[in-house]
Amino acid sequence: MSVSLGNRESYSAWKYFLEDITKRGMGEPMLTVIDGCPGLNKAAEEVFLKRTSSVAQSTGPTTCWIKCWNRTDPR
Repeated sequence: MSVSLGNRESYSAWKYFLEDITKRGMGEPMLTVIDGCPGLNKAAEEVFLKRTSSVAQSTGPTTCWIKCWNRTDPR
């Protein structure tokens, strides 16, 4: 787990963050949940190149990807 201060959710900011945590020893995650942020999605694809398109169990060290659709209404 890692926390980092960022001033935006751009592709370059997310890529820097993901590359930093992998350099510090984090392996490819088993599950990635992304809320539709295009910068994060692109950066995660590039940093974790082994990508699957479903949540089905895989035979190798690949990340399963889920797009989060849950939105809460603040009202």
